[in-house]
Amino acid sequence: MGNWLEQTGHALAVTFLHNWPILLAGTVIAAATQVYISQDRLTAFLKKNSRRSIVLAVGAAVLTPLCSCGTMAVILAMLASVVPWGPIVAFIVASPLTSPAEFFYLAGFLGWKFAGFHLLASTAVGLAAGAIADRLDRAGWLAGQARYQAGPESHPGGGEVAATGASTPAGGLRPGILLREIVLTAYRLVPRWVAFAAIGYGVLYLMPPGLTENLMGNRHAWSVPAAALLGLPLYINTDTAVPLLKSLVDAGMSQGAAMAFFITGPATSVGALAGLMTVARSRVIILVLVIILAGAILAGLSFEAVSALF
Repeated sequence: MGNWLEQTGHALAVTFLHNWPILLAGTVIAAATQVYISQDRLTAFLKKNSRRSIVLAVGAAVLTPLCSCGTMAVILAMLASVVPWGPIVAFIVASPLTSPAEFFYLAGFLGWKFAGFHLLASTAVGLAAGAIADRLDRAGWLAGQARYQAGPESHPGGGEVAATGASTPAGGLRPGILLREIVLTAYRLVPRWVAFAAIGYGVLYLMPPGLTENLMGNRHAWSVPAAALLGLPLYINTDTAVPLLKSLVDAGMSQGAAMAFFITGPATSVGALAGLMTVARSRVIILVLVIILAGAILAGLSFEAVSALF
């Protein structure tokens, strides 16, 4: 028990120390967006151009080297601007999956075909997630699912800014209002993130050692779904997962199973899930997990079919 607590606490401390600048930046961006950007106009524009905004969100997610905490920081800023769920979910799903650096890292270990297909699959899953979320959002199913809600109560002494969605107040930059919003945003964000990350690492270190090798080390009909499911709790980071899966592929694991693992794993790592749970409620979390799991299985099976042909 003591060793488990020590492992969990150490992992949580390392993650927080590594990512606190990104958390701070996201908090400041969210607060500034809340205070100075016209939320009503931005929301109306994005709802009117939902397809374009989803494509832009996926493009930004794929092309930026954000970690899961960086992703969460951007999502927080988007939520502070009352952005519709379509582009938010698209960014949530696509951003942790790939980046320019990860593309070359995967290519070096598992080949250009694997890296290229993973990039295409990540983009496709992100676009599908955005489209589904946009449809559900328009139907009202995702209403009230943001943990961080814009509102006049978040602006002591500055309620008019939040209530009207006005741009920079006439009095100038008003640093006092911005500072109060930063403090309130951090008060909401940081304790949640720490709590969810602690739960995630606690579950991770309860997993039996060798589970990944035992269930995914050989070619089986169920290897792709098993790899997709195991990616949910077992993925830690790309640096450790890529060499491990390379050795398993060399030992006989199908590349389709590796592909499925690399769709669910990054998108449901401790950092990604902690960030998602910090800013979104149950319906969005369930939607994201279902889309990622289904997309991973389809990507893995598709890659096996493509590999058999070429």
